[in-house]
Amino acid sequence: SRAGSGGPAAEGQGKPRRVLLTNDDGPESPFFARFAAGLREHLRWNTFVCLPDSNWSYVSKSLKPPVTDFRVDRKTEQDAHVPISPASCVNLGLYQLCEDCDLVISGPNVGHNVGQAAVLSSGTVGAALEGCIHGRKAIAISFPFKGWGSWTDADIEAAVAVALDVTQDLWRNWDGDNGGEAAP
Repeated sequence: SRAGSGGPAAEGQGKPRRVLLTNDDGPESPFFARFAAGLREHLRWNTFVCLPDSNWSYVSKSLKPPVTDFRVDRKTEQDAHVPISPASCVNLGLYQLCEDCDLVISGPNVGHNVGQAAVLSSGTVGAALEGCIHGRKAIAISFPFKGWGSWTDADIEAAVAVALDVTQDLWRNWDGDNGGEAAP
């Protein structure tokens, strides 16, 4: 799903100025690294990763701060792992680590996120909503697998390829006048 109509980018632009990428499954997601690489190498989008350092599924748009100070673990110049929720990663990214981003992508999530209960509790959807609240265009991506490990390497490659195509199409055809509603 996609949401938001704001952000610094012009409608119809070929590629975003900078993408902020997060998820709720953490770095152990078998899809995340391949999707991030696809954004950077296939689409050639400037992509900054701000990722929870562990699984934060089912936390919705939680912004609960950590009990103690925390360290931003910079894996590379463009990759940071932190012990906070996906929505908090979006906040940290937008206001400290990559302030010039105009698109937030959350996912890919392992799980379908279909139905009211799943959407309202999803950390993936919550992170995308957080991006919208802060005036950025945002996309939440979920893959409908029936359980952890229920995919093959070919499934991962196919799912990532489709997600990259859909993401690029959404960006290129974003309707800036839709009032924040997703296009059909």
